[in-house]
Amino acid sequence: MFLKKVYRYHKLMGIGMLFFVLVQAFCFYKGAMVFSPWYNYGMFSHKIVIDSVYSVNKVGNLKGSDFNPQMWDKIHWTFAQYQLNWQNDSLYEKDIKRIFLKGHLPAPSKINYVNGEKLTVESFAGWYQAYLLRRVPGAGNVIKTDSSKYVWNGNVLVPLIKNAQ
Repeated sequence: MFLKKVYRYHKLMGIGMLFFVLVQAFCFYKGAMVFSPWYNYGMFSHKIVIDSVYSVNKVGNLKGSDFNPQMWDKIHWTFAQYQLNWQNDSLYEKDIKRIFLKGHLPAPSKINYVNGEKLTVESFAGWYQAYLLRRVPGAGNVIKTDSSKYVWNGNVLVPLIKNAQ
């Protein structure tokens, strides 16, 4: 057995490796967070399924080719995160609270993980406008955001619904 050979060669290393294996097995057993993503077999073992509906965001007349990738991510990622704000509670309820309760620990306060104020379209639009004006030179005074939904028909994305914000 490999661990036995390692233990005979170097006791501290053998004990460390055995400890790692035991902690990893315990984490798998409890179904909690993985101790190390490099040793998580299930991480890459499922088939990738094509989504039926895709969301595509547009911010004003801005083009991705005019920005470096990091700046483009700042522009679009912020808008995408706003759109996911309705899921604000689900991370806490599904993951954080569940993991603490599985470990028989008191769950931390929800206020540490969840934005207490619900964002409105108006409050986000004002903040996002100021955010973009600081980051995008010559963006103009009004930047309209637009989100469109597309359906994958097997070959191309076909427009489905258009919601302006």
